[in-house]
Amino acid sequence: MKKKAKLIGYIVGIVLFIVMIAGVSYAMYRKSLYNFNISGEIKNLDEYVIYSKGVNISSGTLNPVSSYSNGTSATITFYKNSNTPYDIYGHIYLDINSMTMSLSRELKYTVLDNSTSNIISEGSFNKFTSGSSLLTACNIPLNTTETTYTVYVWLDEELYDSSTANSSFDIDIRCYATMNTIQNPGVNPITDYQYTLYPKSETNLDEDYVLLVKYIGTSKTVIIPDYYDIDGVTYRTVFDIPSPPNGVFYGNTLIEQVLLPSSVLSFVLSNSIPILVENNRMSNMFKSCTSLVWISEIPSTIKYLSDTFSICTSLVNAPEIPNSVTDMNFTFAGCTSLVNAPEIPNSVTNMSGTFYNCTNLTGTVTINSSNVTYTSGLQPFYGTVLPITVEVPEGSTTYTKLNNDKTDNMTVTTFTP
Repeated sequence: MKKKAKLIGYIVGIVLFIVMIAGVSYAMYRKSLYNFNISGEIKNLDEYVIYSKGVNISSGTLNPVSSYSNGTSATITFYKNSNTPYDIYGHIYLDINSMTMSLSRELKYTVLDNSTSNIISEGSFNKFTSGSSLLTACNIPLNTTETTYTVYVWLDEELYDSSTANSSFDIDIRCYATMNTIQNPGVNPITDYQYTLYPKSETNLDEDYVLLVKYIGTSKTVIIPDYYDIDGVTYRTVFDIPSPPNGVFYGNTLIEQVLLPSSVLSFVLSNSIPILVENNRMSNMFKSCTSLVWISEIPSTIKYLSDTFSICTSLVNAPEIPNSVTDMNFTFAGCTSLVNAPEIPNSVTNMSGTFYNCTNLTGTVTINSSNVTYTSGLQPFYGTVLPITVEVPEGSTTYTKLNNDKTDNMTVTTFTP
């Protein structure tokens, strides 16, 4: 897929890639550039935050140990420049890419602030499986003093179960830095939602789930974990994503920033009884959220983005669209503040009204899909008025008419995939 540098954007991330195989562990790093909008003014975090590039580690055999300090580890460093006038916070994740063992309490993580020798976060991998993200440290205030954090992964010998022997797991250490208008926001408590519990013992589901029905909190920044602990029970987070006007965030005019969990799960109901959990749909999820200016990356399992951000009139920069999405029907329709379109991956097949009436959209839009469908009168760029160049793969046959006849703002060019 052809990649183009974006002018403005989301958040800066650094990833330390760790592969640990019950014998040998090692780490690499990778860096991702995102963008972020604050108070209507675009700021690129590359100007304000300095990151380490990670280190390569080899810890040998990951044996059961009595203390985190004897486990395998990787260090990260991030701090803000002295000329940064904003409050900036760091967030550290562990992304579980693959796992052959049935992990529970014995595999633990510990995050240490090396400047103070204080543990700022610790916990276990209990109930986390392949494809999960574990938020290990959140809202670390960044200052101008360079601070190094060490993330330890270790097997607790007091809890060690020999069934984990000769197993393997693959983990990314991922860091985000965000500028927040809200002072030090934390993970939103379960009391910020109307919710329904679906215990595994009372349903046909594979684990305990908590359904977030409606956001009723007052925070403008929403940070959502993969799991909630409620009355001593760990529940997997699931979203209510029905048709409007219902839905957990639909029509919310307060929220400005949303940090999604690693998986956006939703129920398929039969006579009000959940029969299946899907992880491929965000349809209507943020429709008419008129104050929304930023959202974290969309999970790579999502296929359906129909009306997801339609009428989000404060959204200036769109999130990156993963190469799993097929349906972008009205995804950004009515986003009148949207200036820069995301790159459209080659997986997309439906672009009816994708940027319908996005009257501030301009610049270059790259569509990597050779052939998409869209309804007559609901062309992808219907109602746009500013100059737009659309790049499509050479040989494409479906891009003869991308907007309505009343506008003459469209230039279509081709590229060789």
